[in-house]
Amino acid sequence: MVKTRGGKKRGVEQSTLRESPQPSTSQVSPPRTPDPQDNTEDIPPPKSRRMAASGVITSTEELRRLLEEEDDSEEEDSTFSDETDCSGSDNDDSEEEEDPSQGNDLLSPDSGLPSTSSQATTARLRQTTYTWTSDRPTIDPIPFTQTPGMTASPQGDQPPDFFNLLLTDSILELTVRETNRFADELKAQNVAPKARIVKWKSLTKEEFLVFLGVLYHMGTIRLNRISDFWSKDFLFNFPCFRGCMSRDRFSGILQCLHFAKNPEPGQPQPNDRLYKIRPLIDLFHDSVSNAVTPTQKLCVDESMLLWRGRLVFRMFLKGKKHKYGIKIYMLTEPSGLVLRFIVYTGSSDADVGGRGHVDTVVNKLMEGHLDAGHSLFMDNYYNSVNLAHQLLERKTYCTGTLRTNRKGNPPQINSKKLKKGEVVNAYTDDGVCVMKWKDKREVLMISSQYSGEMIDVPRRRGGGTIPKPEAIARYNEAMGGIDHTDQMMSYYPIERKTLKWYKKLGIHIFHLLLLNSYYLYKKLHPRYSFYDFRLSVIKSLLSPAFTRPSGLSPSVPSRGVGLSRHFPHTLPIDEKSKRNRTVQRRCRECQKKGIRKDTTFFCPACEGHPPLCVDTCFTAFHENMRL
Repeated sequence: MVKTRGGKKRGVEQSTLRESPQPSTSQVSPPRTPDPQDNTEDIPPPKSRRMAASGVITSTEELRRLLEEEDDSEEEDSTFSDETDCSGSDNDDSEEEEDPSQGNDLLSPDSGLPSTSSQATTARLRQTTYTWTSDRPTIDPIPFTQTPGMTASPQGDQPPDFFNLLLTDSILELTVRETNRFADELKAQNVAPKARIVKWKSLTKEEFLVFLGVLYHMGTIRLNRISDFWSKDFLFNFPCFRGCMSRDRFSGILQCLHFAKNPEPGQPQPNDRLYKIRPLIDLFHDSVSNAVTPTQKLCVDESMLLWRGRLVFRMFLKGKKHKYGIKIYMLTEPSGLVLRFIVYTGSSDADVGGRGHVDTVVNKLMEGHLDAGHSLFMDNYYNSVNLAHQLLERKTYCTGTLRTNRKGNPPQINSKKLKKGEVVNAYTDDGVCVMKWKDKREVLMISSQYSGEMIDVPRRRGGGTIPKPEAIARYNEAMGGIDHTDQMMSYYPIERKTLKWYKKLGIHIFHLLLLNSYYLYKKLHPRYSFYDFRLSVIKSLLSPAFTRPSGLSPSVPSRGVGLSRHFPHTLPIDEKSKRNRTVQRRCRECQKKGIRKDTTFFCPACEGHPPLCVDTCFTAFHENMRL
């Protein structure tokens, strides 16, 4: 017994089902349970579905013609479009992308109706109509239409100038405003009389910069407890921390650190799980996009911010150093410059969650960078034949590894067994190449820009060259920007263990700003190290603290106030040195004592910029000066 469209049952003889090789056009609609709110039961299914179910369609061109006729009819009949679900808008098409690993059953009676968007219709058709050949088609290359480089000029040529280029006033104003607002909310609560928040004073931008400099310097000098940085014990004893900011003030700012306004009492919680950090993320994207135009080659990969606490969108990635944490999708240059990132909040993510998650992530990250001739490099988690064609329509190449179980892969490539050094490839009419190459093991690649032609690549060790397919060679050269960023940030970690996930993520974003400014500075000074860049930025952030006597600890000598303008700086990098060594000069104070001692520090405020040892000679040189 089979239910009809109206819900009534009727008998069907088994012999009739066996003897009829093709169903009748009157029985094309699949049986379904009636919906109480569905008032379209008398509307017949579209012509393409009736003909597809009856087996009448014999070619792709005929199916495309039928879909175009349906699109025209739906546009003419607005009443029919409003009453049924078959006339999705362009916005609906952009929100629900097809997952590259799931495929699309367009010819099945159970499949959903095609979209009215011609772009989405073409993408869906291509999943079932790929024609693979062994000869590469002749296609005009896509030109790169942008000029890479910095679009905004810093105020100077020093590392602090490049850092201030990305740390905009909007970011500072947001952080200071929301931190003060949250501090007032904490003070309004029932707190203990001796609580730290009772003595809260409004935070200013100048004081927040000092807080940021102390935070960055904690990555240079790593200790297990924050209070140890202010300890006077001879094992620690760091005057720079005590002289810039008190321990309680630093802890108070860290406690009240905030980036968004909390909902008022009685108001519902926002649907966005990232509402506490969303404004800072948007300002980060605006800061980077206004400062730099990326290179032609771009990379997409995921990063992980360590988080072991309770969090509804905490993820697990087996291959990462931090296996548990907050998953972040990043778009970077091959050098590591972070252009955009997406914090993934799970399958219910309003921006990239749900069906077609991988395609949506790539399209979201590439917003503002499509139709410009970029070359995108991704690993096998993202790549698929369908996504390669979609990006090619937006004048964007893609190259990367490919999983063997992706829908649309050429079966002759998947099943081919190779010997070491052999390569086999297949091309579509649009120039998308899927290749398999065996070195130590078989590697499946996809590229819409490069072919499987063998080229000579220098060996990593021992000299000489080794033949590799062009796509694999270019992928090895360009991929790895995210891994390089994670490596650089792991050298000087500033993310502290805290109970608030958004604070750790916000501090991570400020760390990205520092690293991005270094990558911009390195474009002009390629031999400058990240360590020296960090110290230069930290000194510029902490030096204003010495101009305020009230901010000094009693343990700091009174002459420290007089030395406010005379702050030791590091000599520049020796351009002739092959090991990026800093220039060394003979200490002026040691020279008076007849001692031969070189130093890398000097005083920029004194006449002649005298080189001085930073420990005792610097203080002795300025002791008798009237400033």
